Amino acid sequence: MTKKLILLAAAILMVVSFSVDLQAQNRGHRGMMKHSRFGIHMAEKNMFPAHMLLRFKDEIGLSEAQVGKLEKMQEQFEEKSIRSKADVEVKQMKIQSYLKNDKIDRKVLEKMIRDTATLKTDIQIERMNYMLDIKSVLTADQLNKIETLKKEHREKRMEDRKGKRGQEYREKREKREKRPDRETM
Repeated sequence: MTKKLILLAAAILMVVSFSVDLQAQNRGHRGMMKHSRFGIHMAEKNMFPAHMLLRFKDEIGLSEAQVGKLEKMQEQFEEKSIRSKADVEVKQMKIQSYLKNDKIDRKVLEKMIRDTATLKTDIQIERMNYMLDIKSVLTADQLNKIETLKKEHREKRMEDRKGKRGQEYREKREKREKRPDRETM
């Protein structure tokens, strides 16, 4: 009897920590880092969301037809994405609500968690399909222009960082040298 209670308590703690971790990933630093790494990887493969390509439409040389197509794709994706994310949040709320019950059926809880995970997987698949569809709208010449823009942006960012970091380092060194506790011998 005691072992069953301990196992039940451990299972509940694991489920609660899992659901809390899901919420933290959606709002917290780890979720941002994960999203950021995904974005960097996609950019390396020239897979960008439509809004980024539209921002550089003149530099890339997008035609009016391409702009119209990208805008339509973006609108459809954002609409579907908003609905899907809302569905995930509702499912997570239902899990939280279910965990407040005195009696928890493991199979029901497992199904709820799996349903939520399936929705999240569907969102990722939709995002990948969206970016692949966008990439297919571009010509080889436009993809080459994107490569050039990325390289220029990367070089500019490195120069900015180098200059800024160098300035910060010099300022810190000057402050250390001016401190009264650092008397020279």
